[in-house]
Amino acid sequence: MTDETKSARLDTYEKVRAWGVENHPTCCWNGCCLADNEDFWKPREAARCTITLSWVSGHLGKNEYYIHQATSDPLKIAYTPSPEYGRADRQVVTTVGRFLTKHYRERFTDLQIRDIVDEHRARYGEPRVHFAFSADAIERVYTTGPSSCMSYSADAFRTPEHPVRVYDGPDTVLACIESTPGKYTARCVVRLDRQPMTFSRVYGDGALLKERLRAFGFVEDPDWSLDGVRLRLVLDRGAPLCPYIDGSGIACNDGEFLVIGSGRLCCQQTNGYAGRVEEDEEDEEGFRCSHCDDWDDGDENRTWEEESICDHCAENYYVRAVCNRRGDMYYVRDNRVIEADGEYYRDDPDVLDAHDIVQLHDGDYTGNSCVYVEDRGEYYREHDACKPRGRREYFCTDDCTEIDGEWIHDDDLAECCGLRFHKDYPPDDVELGEDGEFHNKETA
Repeated sequence: MTDETKSARLDTYEKVRAWGVENHPTCCWNGCCLADNEDFWKPREAARCTITLSWVSGHLGKNEYYIHQATSDPLKIAYTPSPEYGRADRQVVTTVGRFLTKHYRERFTDLQIRDIVDEHRARYGEPRVHFAFSADAIERVYTTGPSSCMSYSADAFRTPEHPVRVYDGPDTVLACIESTPGKYTARCVVRLDRQPMTFSRVYGDGALLKERLRAFGFVEDPDWSLDGVRLRLVLDRGAPLCPYIDGSGIACNDGEFLVIGSGRLCCQQTNGYAGRVEEDEEDEEGFRCSHCDDWDDGDENRTWEEESICDHCAENYYVRAVCNRRGDMYYVRDNRVIEADGEYYRDDPDVLDAHDIVQLHDGDYTGNSCVYVEDRGEYYREHDACKPRGRREYFCTDDCTEIDGEWIHDDDLAECCGLRFHKDYPPDDVELGEDGEFHNKETA
């Protein structure tokens, strides 16, 4: 609905009335009392809110910003931040999370904002549910989707193949949400050997995937149990490959499959193997590395996941990073951190927010001086943005011109006799003529 060109903007009462008569003929658009009224734009924006977003009425009550779905992307919203934007027929397109953080930060906690974002995605988004049956597809979803101890690349495991590939056995399949092609935002293991079929722990966007699976007739297992499931048996020097199994602690090798739920093999290790339960190392000095599974008699390095790793793994696969709001440092897997101004931080929205770390328009992160450019909906470094004369918001310098040390937005530029200036602040020897053009007073 939002017009793309300035000439087509509905920024006068006459334009609004003509647009309303054409697009909403059942409404009364005579409203002569609105002529010359600064609020003439409100009926236009109200008419654009044809779909009442459930979370707006349920959590905000009054739609004071005229929030509606963005025409370019159903997962985003468009809204009118001020009367000035309304009169100029300009809307800001952004995400639900960014909008709530900007305008309702004092009203909602981070957890509540995430719940509202999930609600919007589940109801108005168009993500697709996929089922990965093959070993290749299962590995691809794990390594490119939500973070977990099994989502590292195959190179991170000392196994002949990625341990999650054994889920391509006869009893399991991986369900996932593909929000955009090649981008997976949620996943879980589904049991095919039960009626009704059940799904276990969901990683990523749980609210969305659970709603989609329940609509298909699947039932969530409250214990996340895979007891009785048969995984494909892959042996490496006698040890079966096995991913970390949620809800089930033991497994056995029956000669044909790795069967979960019985036996003397531990299936809750993060090294990609099913280890022996009867191993007793309590009397030995040292520890077993959670990453490489080697025994080490040196000092333990603690990870954010409360695991112990050896010096070799700490130096090659992990980095020391800020992990919480207090600034505590722990080892974190090197592909689960972001770098900002030479410091590493755990890639978690709460951690980044607590330390004022934001993502810039070019993908870099920083906690140093930057500004929010409203019409772009992104952060920019201070030297790439400015606050032009007569404007309250920051704009990119690419959209402005610097004249005599002062920035002027390109939309506000005027020219006369080879001079460029702000249209609202012409030089003393220049005046605006009746023809709408600027002239030199001496030659006018």
